[in-house]
Amino acid sequence: MRHDLSLTARTVTLRPLAQEDLEELRILRNRSSERFIHKAQIGPEEQRRWYHSYLDREGDYMFSVYHRPNGAWVGAVGIYDVDAGSGTAEFGRLIVDRAAAGTGGLGAEATRAACAIAFSQLHLERLRLEVYHDNVAALIAYLKAGFLPVGMAEDGAGGRLLRMELIRSKEADL
Repeated sequence: MRHDLSLTARTVTLRPLAQEDLEELRILRNRSSERFIHKAQIGPEEQRRWYHSYLDREGDYMFSVYHRPNGAWVGAVGIYDVDAGSGTAEFGRLIVDRAAAGTGGLGAEATRAACAIAFSQLHLERLRLEVYHDNVAALIAYLKAGFLPVGMAEDGAGGRLLRMELIRSKEADL
């Protein structure tokens, strides 16, 4: 969805996913495809079609992740399937190029920043996600950001997914 939401945090800045970031995102995603529920490799044209359909899809917010202070593009993250009536959404599509960042911990920081946008700018109450139970890097990022396990699921091919949720903290509003 076209939007102008952004946030600068301690080590990352989130800005709307731009067309000029698509090729880097596609290459990074294809390198890490085994970590995603949809594992197929994505070609440039398929990536462009996805991006243009995303721009027209209400309730989907994709962000580019930039590392501070150098401003390098290091990944992407999304908040999608937003249901304003129930105050819920899905969190995901997180991918960070640790090599480009030159440091670890940006996944957790990008997760926290996206959650801050969800709660403070989109006024959501609850975020949910599904992650492969053996994706240790993602699990660490999500746990550091405050997500808690709430159940298990399968991906349709026998893979085990951990379901997690994060509820907006009322204390953060004080």
